[in-house]
Amino acid sequence: MKLKIQQDNAKPHVLPNDAEVVAACNKDGWAMSINQSLQSNHHSRTVEDIVAATMDAWNVVDPSMLSRNFMTLQAFFQEVIRSDGNNNYKIPHLKKSMLMAQGKLPECLPCDRSVWADGCSKLSCVDFDNLMSTLQVEVNAKLDLVELCNVMEALNIDDEADDGFTVDVMKILQL
Repeated sequence: MKLKIQQDNAKPHVLPNDAEVVAACNKDGWAMSINQSLQSNHHSRTVEDIVAATMDAWNVVDPSMLSRNFMTLQAFFQEVIRSDGNNNYKIPHLKKSMLMAQGKLPECLPCDRSVWADGCSKLSCVDFDNLMSTLQVEVNAKLDLVELCNVMEALNIDDEADDGFTVDVMKILQL
């Protein structure tokens, strides 16, 4: 008998290869194997590799799964609005499989008028100009880091050639 432990992608969870998790899963004769995600199984080096891997991944996606996931996402949005942005809500059971079997899975989940009005009210209080300015600063910082990484990759350093020259990258970056 196989027992699969699957974690969602929430940050409080531990890594699947965490020493305590592995020890607990191997206790009393149990055996644990870790399934790698599709992303971990593909190592792309060029844009063409990335495009090919993306196309391959999309070719195996079940469209009905996307429809069910999108319906769940819409329900979560409503629950987040109802709970004032907290995550202390119950996951709604939408009977998606039954609706799909009957051919009645909606493309758009109905939203209660009061939830919609509450969401609009909350959004009207947001300073979007400030949010965009903050986002712009963050994106520019990330782009600077990408540019630095590209320059460092282009250095083409030979690990075997030791000319006595060392560089303290952390010192240069003032980290």
